[in-house]
Amino acid sequence: MAKLAPGDFSDSDKKASGGQFENKTFKFIAAQKIKQQIAFTLGDENGKKVLGFELKEVKGKKTTQYFLEFADRKLSFSQQKKLQTLDPESPLLISKFFKDKDFGGGGGSGGGAADTAINESLQCFYCSILFNTGAKILTPANCTEKALYAQAKYCFTYAKKGADRYGTSLKDFRKKLYDVAENKKPTASNWIEDKNETGQNVYMRIAQGLYASAAAKPFKGKKVYFHRASDWMNAIYTVKERALDFDKTDAKEAGKAPLSGLSDDKWNPGDIWLSTVGDASQNPNASGEGNSPLCFNNEKKSDCSTFELLKNQVLKEAQEGKLLAVSLKKVGTKANIQEFNTKDRTNNENVIYDGFVFGQTGNFFSSADMYLHFKQKGTMQLRSTATTKSWQGEMKGALASGGKIGGGGINYYMETTLKKSIGFGEIKGAKAWSEKKIVDKGDMYDLYVTYNKKQMGDFKNVTFEKQVTDVKDENGQFIETDIVPIVRFSIANRALAKAYDKLDKKEFRLIDKAKDKGYNRFFTQYIIKENSRTAKQGYVNRKDFDILAKNYTAKGKNASPAFYFSKYMNLLFLDALYTARENPQKDQTIDEYSKQIVRYAMSNTDISTYFIKIY
Repeated sequence: MAKLAPGDFSDSDKKASGGQFENKTFKFIAAQKIKQQIAFTLGDENGKKVLGFELKEVKGKKTTQYFLEFADRKLSFSQQKKLQTLDPESPLLISKFFKDKDFGGGGGSGGGAADTAINESLQCFYCSILFNTGAKILTPANCTEKALYAQAKYCFTYAKKGADRYGTSLKDFRKKLYDVAENKKPTASNWIEDKNETGQNVYMRIAQGLYASAAAKPFKGKKVYFHRASDWMNAIYTVKERALDFDKTDAKEAGKAPLSGLSDDKWNPGDIWLSTVGDASQNPNASGEGNSPLCFNNEKKSDCSTFELLKNQVLKEAQEGKLLAVSLKKVGTKANIQEFNTKDRTNNENVIYDGFVFGQTGNFFSSADMYLHFKQKGTMQLRSTATTKSWQGEMKGALASGGKIGGGGINYYMETTLKKSIGFGEIKGAKAWSEKKIVDKGDMYDLYVTYNKKQMGDFKNVTFEKQVTDVKDENGQFIETDIVPIVRFSIANRALAKAYDKLDKKEFRLIDKAKDKGYNRFFTQYIIKENSRTAKQGYVNRKDFDILAKNYTAKGKNASPAFYFSKYMNLLFLDALYTARENPQKDQTIDEYSKQIVRYAMSNTDISTYFIKIY
């Protein structure tokens, strides 16, 4: 489950992608939740509901931390009418809080997908008015329910593959699309009611931006059909699969596409597609040249047979006004348009690897994840998913928050670029490689010893450096201390107290009430002893490592299996990365590898195809 992160608040451009505060900055959302007494959620989506009191920003020497002061966490928002005594654990780091639906996350499964289907489908009807009628400017007067429904013959939209088509009657259009969109509450998530100074709602602004774009010029003056999850759109991705199958058998093209597969959205993330080919039925199986998208009904045609040819064909047909993929995001008062994967690949990201950090602070035992840092200030989080089933990377921060790449993709580019395999001594290939489900704990410890000290300079040995704590002094200021706990847990947790009591007393001690400014009576906190062997060498001994790992806790429960699996995969990844032999003459470098995995996560690879993004 996604948590809030300091970068969400330090990045002034970071905005919610959904929810009632969609397109608002995270700082603004936090302020509104505090002002309106809307609950925050601790931990995961089922965690405690707490009322925010104040969002505090504390600048340290190396980073900025954000803390949330909150009221009594024992009372849920529905029970509490107004703020009461501050909770004794307050404040907590912002990273302790769940990224709920108000911040564009959470909200449960299914609801988000349904909203997306409604928005993308209804967007097609609005766009059709501009392309298929004489209207040049959308207004409330020419975008009535009946005027929109009249575009149903041009709009082939579905909630998902195999579902019923939207808009088969005016009643169906109203009930399944328009009324659902119009009744969304509050206004911030209602694209119909969210209007600019000219009276155009979000759908109108998106359609207007698309119609005015250079990419739309070749489509004007033609009958334009719009697709969302239709058989026609599915046929486009079938052509992609055919090209992948061809490349798998052709040695010359084998390096052009991940042979483990390339997901549809990584090849092209178009939410809707415009089409001017084929007849009014938009049947992709219709016979005859030009009656289907790309080369779907003419599989033998060479224009689409390989990934490289298909990439060129998608761009060519967009330029000829035949097919165009459009990625949609909610827009502000005006729609912005950006082209991706053009002939010159002008928007392809080029990143420079900057280093890695265990968790967000450098404390190996504080979380199960790891972050790759790039000089463009973006990061990629590497972690397990579904506890111990799989492992993946997810973009965070300045580059493209939310873009993902699975473990297979991370290893595919490791093998093809750096000629190393993650967790194996030889190249396995996409079909044979998989995550290490059985953790070799001895090997894991040895890798920990090697790489714990190789973290980025600002984070190296963070456990022993001066940090800003979440504890305040008598003047209400957050305490700076040399003492940062390697492990912290509630004093009420007797089981953990018993387990951690076995830590080597020569290497660890408890924070002392009289001696240490970082003391907090609500927590048991172990720190590494000053001038101990552990402090000097920068890693714990094997016995203490096992105690810390076996008792790793998340969401109030032991989560050691997830910790072992996720951290072991991260360490195996680092070992492959740092033992690879670079060859700049052949683009066999860590920077080239970083570029490949970032581009894949962003649907921006050299084999990803042309699309425009409206945001």
